[in-house]
Order: sequence, then C-alpha cells, then structure tokens
Amino acid sequence: MKFFPAPGAMVRVPGTRTIPGQQTRYIGREYVAPVGGRVDKTGIMVDVVSGLPMSGSWPATGEAFECEDSGEIAERCAKFARDGDLLPADEATAKIFGLKFSPLELKGGEMVAKSAKKDAS
Repeated sequence: MKFFPAPGAMVRVPGTRTIPGQQTRYIGREYVAPVGGRVDKTGIMVDVVSGLPMSGSWPATGEAFECEDSGEIAERCAKFARDGDLLPADEATAKIFGLKFSPLELKGGEMVAKSAKKDAS
C-alpha cells in the first residue's frame, strides 16, 4: 500500500518511537528548519530583529509512504486513510479501501489533486 499525507495532516510513521534529540518522523513529510534566525542563549531559534521564537515547517515531500498490505503498520495506515488523514497514492491502494483514486501532485508544500491540463489550441 502507498500513501500521501492529506493537506495539513501530520501522521507519525507507524512503528517508530520518538527518541529525545531526534526529529519525529511523519508520513510523507520532512522537517525544514527556519532560515534567517539565530540561536539564543536558551538554545531556541529566534528572529534576528524581533527576538521572537521561530519554528520550522513540515512540507510534503512528494514521496509516497509504502507498507505491506497486512500487519500492524498496515492497520494503522488503514485507520488514518479511513479518517482522511492519509490519501491513497495509487489505484491499488484506493481499491483496497473502496476509495476513488485521484492522481495527486506536490503543490505549495502539500499533496493536492492534479490540475487538468489545459488544451493548447
């Protein structure tokens, strides 16, 4: 089965544990650190001008998360797919869940329905 994250959804990779000092892993997303800040004396990234805390972002990568069709990880992914937090990345996965398959593309840091190509005539 293959999945993309739904826009705005942050689904942890099933079966992984968060270890202190390491980034949490999310299905189809990758952490992007803030740019243009400085680390203050407490170790927090802050804006150079205002001194306010800055945060990174978690845009979609455009790469589908793959898992087996059965097992604990598949069951977790199935739950998130039924809840709408994961989207099927291919027709076979959509068929398993009885969902309509819509091709997706990466746009603005999220996976969205592919826009129809305009006729060049």
